[in-house]
Amino acid sequence: MTARGAALLQKIGLGRPELRAWAMYDWANSGFVTTILTAVFPIYFTSVAAKSLGPSSATTVFLVATTAGMVLSALISPYLGALADCSGRTKRMFGDEPIFHHSKCVGYVSSGGYAHHAKKSMAMSYVPIDCANDGTELEIELLGEFYKARVVARPVYDPDGQRMRA
Repeated sequence: MTARGAALLQKIGLGRPELRAWAMYDWANSGFVTTILTAVFPIYFTSVAAKSLGPSSATTVFLVATTAGMVLSALISPYLGALADCSGRTKRMFGDEPIFHHSKCVGYVSSGGYAHHAKKSMAMSYVPIDCANDGTELEIELLGEFYKARVVARPVYDPDGQRMRA
């Protein structure tokens, strides 16, 4: 990197590599979320998830739910951020939940949530190959509590969408 480039990055607050990495992640994630929320998910929602409501009502429901979610996020995010910063629990509150196998940390949750189609909470993670066998029992620490987990080698989904439409 040239001295001129380094000076420019320092001037805009991206002098350290981890700050540049975060900026690139944030930039890429913003584009992804915008594309999904504006182009992909509305079509799926009106034609599959809320098909019984009709196109006009389904679109209205989608818009109201999306707006309410964004307003709620805008209202509580500063509070949650300040709480995490002041308590020193940023990682514990916002991800990187450790995964244990026989009391040894073997990985961290990369994403997770409730899978309505499977009626279970699900998490995704990279773990060592010896912990990745179907049925391997693990534990995930979430906000100081330990939860039992089991490796599932096959996708947990309903290929015909019957459970989703029931």
